[in-house]
Amino acid sequence: PAAPAAQPPASSVASAVAAAVAAATAGGGADAAAPAGPPLSAGEQDALRRAIGSKWNLGSASTEAMRTIVTVRVSFGRDGRPGEITLVDSDGPSDTATRTAFDAARRAIQRAWIDGQLSLPPEKYETWKVVEIVFNPEGMRFR
Repeated sequence: PAAPAAQPPASSVASAVAAAVAAATAGGGADAAAPAGPPLSAGEQDALRRAIGSKWNLGSASTEAMRTIVTVRVSFGRDGRPGEITLVDSDGPSDTATRTAFDAARRAIQRAWIDGQLSLPPEKYETWKVVEIVFNPEGMRFR
């Protein structure tokens, strides 16, 4: 059996997430028709990046899952609670690998909420109510 692949370095995840949060908040999230609220500050973006990125773990997933990229759309409630989390796109070698990667992404988002780490400013709800997040073992980003 193949040895489990290592997790990407935290710094690559952090960098990718920071860039993605900036892109997402600049464009008002996944729904371009939605009214854009005030942008998230650099500190708020970093907090969101760290909250979700710190919970994302493929653990001992298959090497196929470790090579799979999934894009998920998250709809947040006004209180910051993640609501609907859907698979938007994927790039991987199998449906099983895609499901494994999506499940890990979904858990990361939910764990960040459960652990009280999703602290999003209510006055900027229009900016973060719907976000697409690309989970890639090489680095995670927001759209």
